[in-house]
Amino acid sequence: MYSGPTQPTTTVLPNSDRPYDERSTPRTRVIRYGESLGWIAATLLLAYFIDLRSALQNYGYGIPFYLLFLSMSGWILVFFYLQFYVPIRTGTRPDLKHWETQARQPVQIATAFAVVSGVSSIWMLWPAYGWFTPLVVFLFFMGTVSFIGLF
Repeated sequence: MYSGPTQPTTTVLPNSDRPYDERSTPRTRVIRYGESLGWIAATLLLAYFIDLRSALQNYGYGIPFYLLFLSMSGWILVFFYLQFYVPIRTGTRPDLKHWETQARQPVQIATAFAVVSGVSSIWMLWPAYGWFTPLVVFLFFMGTVSFIGLF
């Protein structure tokens, strides 16, 4: 007699038997800091060589600039909230590896701010860099996230 679909059985392997699992080989601080400093250096070099200052002077005005300013301000406020206010208020830092349970709403708000800042910065810098603008904005985003990740 048919009793419906059968449930597949899975076996969880110990950490030593999962060679491709990220959790089995923790990253050292040197590698993490090296990657962060690499993104930061790439961002600073890019800002120097593409003459970001003149692009911001020529095109950094209007609605996209104000959207970028407000969204980056909100993103920084969420960072300060998670890094300073929550630890002072509760006595413990939220573990952002488990953000779904410990800091769900602030991380979602910061993600919305990041999307708005990305779109508005592409909108603002498009006349200066054209089709390279998304790449430029991505490198600046990675440099900013890497800098914040050092804390």
